[in-house]
Amino acid sequence: MYKKILAITLAALLFLAGVNPAFAQDGNDNPPDGTIALTIVHTNDTHGQYKNSASTVGFEKVKAIANKENADLILDAGDAFHGLPFATIEQGKSTAELLRAVGYDAVCPGNHDFNYGAAALKALGTEEPAVKTEDSEGRADKAQKNFKLLNANVVNASDGQNYFQPYMTKTVTRGEEVSVKVGVFGLISPDVYSSTAPENVKDVRFDDAVEAAKKTVSKLKNDEKCDVIIALTHIGMTEKEGMLSSRDIAKAVPEINVIIDGHTHAQYDEVVGNTLIAQTGAYFSNAGIVKIFYEPDSRKIVNTVGRVISPADAEAYESNWEVSKTIEDIEARQKPVLNQVVGKTDVPLEGSAIKTYTEETNLGRVITSAYLETTGADIAFENCGGIRASIAAGDITKGSVIGVSPFGNYLVTKKITGADLKSILEKSLEMGANNLKAYQEGKHEWPANGGGSYLQIGGMKVAYDPARSLDNRLVSVDIGGAPLDLDSTYTVVTNQFVASNASKYPELAVKPELNQYGASEEAVMRYITNHSGKEEWAALMSEKNLKAVGGSGDTGTQPGNEAVENQNPMTDPSEEDPKQTSGTQNITGTGENAPTGVFDNKAGAAIFAAAALAVLILGAAVFKHESDYRQQKEK
Repeated sequence: MYKKILAITLAALLFLAGVNPAFAQDGNDNPPDGTIALTIVHTNDTHGQYKNSASTVGFEKVKAIANKENADLILDAGDAFHGLPFATIEQGKSTAELLRAVGYDAVCPGNHDFNYGAAALKALGTEEPAVKTEDSEGRADKAQKNFKLLNANVVNASDGQNYFQPYMTKTVTRGEEVSVKVGVFGLISPDVYSSTAPENVKDVRFDDAVEAAKKTVSKLKNDEKCDVIIALTHIGMTEKEGMLSSRDIAKAVPEINVIIDGHTHAQYDEVVGNTLIAQTGAYFSNAGIVKIFYEPDSRKIVNTVGRVISPADAEAYESNWEVSKTIEDIEARQKPVLNQVVGKTDVPLEGSAIKTYTEETNLGRVITSAYLETTGADIAFENCGGIRASIAAGDITKGSVIGVSPFGNYLVTKKITGADLKSILEKSLEMGANNLKAYQEGKHEWPANGGGSYLQIGGMKVAYDPARSLDNRLVSVDIGGAPLDLDSTYTVVTNQFVASNASKYPELAVKPELNQYGASEEAVMRYITNHSGKEEWAALMSEKNLKAVGGSGDTGTQPGNEAVENQNPMTDPSEEDPKQTSGTQNITGTGENAPTGVFDNKAGAAIFAAAALAVLILGAAVFKHESDYRQQKEK
């Protein structure tokens, strides 16, 4: 019985530590006797992040990690080519160049990788690697290799043939006697149909991922004679009914040894049956390492372990100079692109916090008009925290537009009712009034007295009375020439941060997405190019969508705003942070910044230590009781 007690005690400790006993890490990645370790370095959902910092791992560190860990495979599970301007201004080519510099073996395309169109995405995997020579210190670059774009369930709409290469194989050797054949194949969730603009995927079809997995694994095992099978998936774990999860793949196809996963922006190394499923989070918040311990004599996998490397952990690895140089070259190349003129304005486009947080501005109207033109929606929202700069009168450059919206956000459409819209507008007006009051009192600081979710609006004419109570300020709302109907439904477009902000606008957050579109700054650039300097542009500069009426007059400005006109704009991080938009499930924080349900790191450590001590004391007490009982029996 004492063995059971010890087992229970150990299991309790492992439970408290959040460790799966079958895959517990002991700090030693060395293979057990009689086995070899196959090492995979992996990433997912980097969304245009590329460079090492205090909060991001970066490609120069991935290369260093792969070199030091003697990686056999370097894999990415999708959404690498679209997001921050570094990626989007060259339509993914800059990211593809870094993937080649690092030496990635394969990438599974993600839903946002289709944002340039399926054909443009496919071309990223077929371009020849750049020819490199040496750096300023005379160090020669190693020859680059191209990565494979792998997917087994995206097919041509016309003939049903695979659109991408479905799988690849690689033989890993250890000395002259040991060789292991590894098969890697790609999958994406069919839900991608609603995760990018329909035009981007009009020539392809997304077949059932489970059936594609079964078919491909059968080919890898029976025809290719693979010893190890890895699925590279942009599916993720979800509990939503009717939506495919990577767990479903693991359960349906148990012959898969490892799933390198993406899409849900979560961090996990979870075991389902005999399959390890690994994902690193998002926005380069981590890189991942998976080790497969393989026994050559029996040709069997003994164990599989996974862990992540955080930006802090990555400091132990010296940045790879080749990749660092490639980054420098790309940044230098992009400078002239950022200076390209996309339009012209005779008046400044107002994006200062003191204005956008308290009233409608002409830049807000430009942004929401761009969203409407891109998607054909009825109404548009942009949160004031997503507007980070003004644009001066004169030439408008790509760089100045990116400075306004530097987050790599993408556009989302949803359906809401007129009643939902009324509630959203009332909440937004309340935030604007509270922001103004905080400015006037000199207390506008984020997040305690800030409202980065106050909305700039488009597609409607709204009149409100500032003298009324905060929940009853709306006087009239006109959409498309007709008054708001509380029972009607309207299509709204906004960025994905606002669309999922349940704490501010739950009416919007709970609604299912209709479609996802490209980057918000791309939409704004197109609109400026198409309309600046024309008659409609002049009207946009002067005709307000939001007007204050009643006792305060017809102004469109929150009363009293003139009193704070000359205050310095606040310097807050805003509610619009690239990592916040990721929705990463495994979030850490301390104090006020710790999300609900997540321990403060210090408090969590103390709680765990106390709980662990309690379990040990309990185990020792029960063990003593059992020992005394045995002694009594022996007597």
